[in-house]
Amino acid sequence: MPMMIFVVGAFVGFSTGSSWGVWAITMPITLPIAAQFNIPMELMIGACLSGGVFGDHCSPISDTTILASTAAGADHIQHVRTQLPYSLTVGICSAAGFLVGGLVSPVLGLIVTAAMIVLAFFGLHKYAAQKYA
Repeated sequence: MPMMIFVVGAFVGFSTGSSWGVWAITMPITLPIAAQFNIPMELMIGACLSGGVFGDHCSPISDTTILASTAAGADHIQHVRTQLPYSLTVGICSAAGFLVGGLVSPVLGLIVTAAMIVLAFFGLHKYAAQKYA
């Protein structure tokens, strides 16, 4: 359930470009689900909040993305394209962590997420070193 809330929040955040809107939509749904099915409340709230932020960050129509590219004097679509690999890497690691957290234990989900991010960091570093060395 936490992973599903994360993915739905990411989709809605990407579609609307608003993390606050996602929270307003999903939080009233998320909290009763957590209470009804005895899912840790902190895990469900975290999935709701992080899904909204992730979707908002990746969205080309988000106000923060538009302001960041404008303030930097960069092409807007190019700015979105350059931030997507980083965001998607962390988003995939987070989704896996929410899956493990929902099925096994929230603490184990956090450990899995951190381990996946560290592995992604070293893997991408090795890839870049081979490509550009």
